[in-house]
Parts: sequence; structure tokens; C-alpha cells
Amino acid sequence: MAQSRDDFQRANALSPNYARAHADMAVSYANTLRFGWSDTPDETGRIGLFHAERALAIDDRLPVVYFAQGMILLYLNRHDEALAATRIALEIDPNYADSQAQFAFVLNYMGHPAEGLEAMRRAIRLNPLHDFNYRWVLGQSYFYLDLYREAAAAFEDVIQRNPEAIAGHLMLAATYALLGRIDDAQWSAAEILTLQPGFTLREARARTPYRNPRDLDRYIDALAKAGL
Repeated sequence: MAQSRDDFQRANALSPNYARAHADMAVSYANTLRFGWSDTPDETGRIGLFHAERALAIDDRLPVVYFAQGMILLYLNRHDEALAATRIALEIDPNYADSQAQFAFVLNYMGHPAEGLEAMRRAIRLNPLHDFNYRWVLGQSYFYLDLYREAAAAFEDVIQRNPEAIAGHLMLAATYALLGRIDDAQWSAAEILTLQPGFTLREARARTPYRNPRDLDRYIDALAKAGL
């Protein structure tokens, strides 16, 4: 991400009115928030939104800008604004698969997993060669619909596609715990602590943007049941 920002800054220096360079700069900050790579998330979000606004001032019909805005706003717990930004991206380009996936992602965090599942299935139809992130959002929808077997299968696929995806291990541990597969849950917990030795439930709670406290409690309680 740091290297990408250097490149985007050079692109901006060469062509100050190149909206996509500002947009992708915003995406880099959105990813930093999503994957928990910032110790100052409010500042990271502020900078990301600044670059999104710079891009929009040049071209307000670039869907990736609204994609970045939506992700940043979600992790700043500005859920309604995140959903609105994602809707704009889809109004501009209904076939933008990543925004369909993000629409599902935001809906899940807002407590609407049934709608999230519908959006996620649309995203998968649009992009059948999707990466592990799609499977994670799909599993998240299943998890909050109490479809734990389906959720476990999705998160197992996440880990197969990307063994170092800590978010996949976390949701898999929580899902196994709620299925009563405690040995498997504890194994997943051990994998998490190998990948991130300093992991704590307090940090997970602070970085997870569920609007409904009960949804967050279900996730955190399941991780505790897994032994974290």
C-alpha cells in the first residue's frame, strides 16, 4: 500500500487532473482501514476521503471513487453514508461487481444479511472468477442468517484461497464455535494467534463496524468460545 501511494503521487505530479490516480489513492486508504493496518483510523479515513473528494472534483462519474468512499465511511461507522456512496457507484455502473460485493458488505454490517446475501449472489454472477473477499462477505451473510454450515464452507474456501487472511480465520473460528465444533474452533484460534500474536478481543471489537451491538456481541462471544 505504501508503494502504491508513491506511484499514485507520481501519477498526480505528472497529470494533476487524472481522477483515477486520486481515486486509487482513496482505495489504498480504504483497504488500510478494512484490514486493520492503521493505528490512527480516523486520520487514515480523513486522508482517504480527501483524495476521494479530489477525484470527484475532476470526475464525479467515476464509480471507483464512490466504492472507496463507501468502504472508508463504513469503517468510520457512518453506515448510512457508506450505503449511499455504494448505491451511487451502482447507479453509475450496475455491473460493477466489486460495488455489488461492497453493497452486501455494508448491508451485513447494518444488520440486513438477507439483502446482503442477494447482493452478494449478484456480485458472484457478475464476477465468477472472484477472489477470497467475495467468499468472506458471502460467509458473513450466512453467519448472520444462522446458516452456520454454509458459513463454515464459505470461510473454509477463504482460507484455501488465502491462508493468511486473518479475517477468514476469525469468522471461521466464530462459526465453528457456534456449530459446537470446539476442537476445530480452537485450532482456528491457534492459527489466528500464529498470524497475529498480539490479537485481542478488545481490538477486534473496536475495529469491527457492526451497527447493531447485538451483532457485534454474537461475533465476539463466539470468538471467546473458541478460546480467544
